[in-house]
Amino acid sequence: CSTTGYVWRFSVYAGKENDRPEHGLSHRVVMDLMKGLFHKWHCVHMDSFYTGVLLFVDLFVRGTYAIGTVRRDRKCLPPAIIEPAFVKRMKRGESVYRRSQFLLCTTWKETRDVSVLSRC
Repeated sequence: CSTTGYVWRFSVYAGKENDRPEHGLSHRVVMDLMKGLFHKWHCVHMDSFYTGVLLFVDLFVRGTYAIGTVRRDRKCLPPAIIEPAFVKRMKRGESVYRRSQFLLCTTWKETRDVSVLSRC
């Protein structure tokens, strides 16, 4: 983000694009909006609608870091992070994390469970 807070790019959703393979709407939107910013090692922050393992790996391969809250029902998250029984046993203030070669996924317990996926 610039110091002036200008908008880099925006997109109005007009339905699925049939001429391109799609990994999901959120994946396509982020990749389209990031054009021109790849390979500069910026860190993109996003909310749980956009955050996903495949997107974060694709961004990293293109020289971009990412971090965002993540829904625990997303594909490819570590079992200890998404297993409801495990998270339910956690006490307020406790956290658990799992790390892979590319990503760090953390869940902590507050008033509700909060999960974050990071490659920053």
